[in-house]
Amino acid sequence: MSLASLLTQRATIERWARTVDDYGEIAPSWSSSSTDVPCLVQQKNGRIAMSPEGREYEFSAVAYFRPGTDIKPQPEDGGEGDRIVVDSGTFEVRGVADEAGKVKMLTAFLQRR
Repeated sequence: MSLASLLTQRATIERWARTVDDYGEIAPSWSSSSTDVPCLVQQKNGRIAMSPEGREYEFSAVAYFRPGTDIKPQPEDGGEGDRIVVDSGTFEVRGVADEAGKVKMLTAFLQRR
């Protein structure tokens, strides 16, 4: 059984962009950057502190994707990271890593919205 065969769910990856509203304020705008992306989401609570700036974040689920999937965590400039929608759940992407270090699976740490 291949690792890719375990990716039994489908996700929509949504990307955040800065827009300016009628009052000149920055307002979030979400659009789908990828749809029907194979993944596997598992509920798993945790806390991690691995970023270069020492940022700690908590997560409530872990998702696995094929290597090369375009998914981004929260940027350092204070913007929003990507979010994924799987079934009826929406999750913020808190971090992304190649946990095994072998480019076989991309791991995303998620927080349910």
